[in-house]
Order: sequence, then C-alpha cells, then structure tokens
Amino acid sequence: MEEKRKREELAERLPQMIDEKLSKVTQTQQQPTYTYEQLEAYKLQNVADSNIVAWATGEQRKMQQAENKRLFEEVVGSREKVTQTENLKQQSLAYVQNTYPEAFKRDAQGRPLSWDEASPITQQIFGLMRNPELSNNPNGLAAAADIAYGRVARSQTPVLQKQVQQAKADVKQAQKIGLTEGAGRRTQISAPPQQTAVDVLRKTGNIKDAESAMGAVLRARGIIVD
Repeated sequence: MEEKRKREELAERLPQMIDEKLSKVTQTQQQPTYTYEQLEAYKLQNVADSNIVAWATGEQRKMQQAENKRLFEEVVGSREKVTQTENLKQQSLAYVQNTYPEAFKRDAQGRPLSWDEASPITQQIFGLMRNPELSNNPNGLAAAADIAYGRVARSQTPVLQKQVQQAKADVKQAQKIGLTEGAGRRTQISAPPQQTAVDVLRKTGNIKDAESAMGAVLRARGIIVD
C-alpha cells in the first residue's frame, strides 16, 4: 500500500518536477510550451528516470506529428492554389479567343494558332499586360482584352462615321437612279441590298453592321465580288 501511495504521489508531482528541472536547463522563466531541443536536453539530464523520459519523448512525438501535418497542408494547399490559378488563366485565354477572334492567327479549321501581332487589339492587349495588376491576376488577360477592344473601337469611330456617311450618299444615289429608270415612269422599287444594310446599321450602330453596309455598297458598285 505504501509503495502504491508513493507512486500516486510521484505521478501527481511529476508535472511540477518537470517544470522545475526544465527551468534549470534553460535558465529562463517557465515557458507555456517547450521546444524540441529543451525536451531533448531534459531527457539527457534525467535518463535514469523512465517516467520523465517517456513523457518528454511523447511530447516530442506530438511536436513532430504537428509539424508533419503543417508541412503536408502547406504543400497540398500550394498545389491546389497553383492548379486553381492555372485553370483561371486557361479560362481567361479561352474567353479572349472566342470573343476576339481577330486577335489570333488561325488554321484552316479556324482554330487559334498564335497571337496576331499585327492586330490592333493584340497590340493593345500586350501593352496592357505590362501592368502588374493585370499580369499577376488570373483573369487579367480577359480584362485587358475587353479594355483593348474598347480602345480600338473608339479609335475607329471617326473612320466608321465617314464610311457610314459615304454609304448613305451612295444609297441615296442608287435610289435616284432607280426612280428615274423606265423613261420617267414612277415605279415601286424594292430596297436594294445596300440600303437594307444601311437601315440595319442605323438601328444598331454596331461595328459589324457598319462593315456589312460597306460591303453591300461596294458589291453594288462592282468594287468587290463575292
């Protein structure tokens, strides 16, 4: 019974004894947690005490497990972050390829091969991507392409306006010619293709509709042939 009582008393006093001896080893105030090296030094100083050695070894094992877990999560987290970033970059590139096909050289099947550096949109994109805020952002390419398209469209507006005005004049001329044909007879004439194209342009104001209108006028004048 006496031996059992002593063992229980020792077990109760063990944490206090450890704190006291660790304090002597480090010659500092008691720390809330111990380093791996402190525990190792404590084990060496109490190698004859199996209880102390077992406790210190257990604490060291816990520390190793915690460190291994932290490293594993750090590695996995880094890989996931890299994968997510690459996926966003690929999605951004696909958006630009589908939305602004004129910025790319393409094969016979229409698949993008490379950037068309002669394209004004491509030139604007390259300039914008020198900005770290865009180049370091996974979605930066898509944003740069949208900005580039807006800039190019604004720069072409005066030219398109002149083209539209010329198209209107050509349509009016074509109407006059149509109305005077047939020895002065007033005949109901269906709208020519170029007039229809210009009417669509008036409604939409779209750049592609402007190109369509110009094409219709040029075809009507025999300058281009489909």
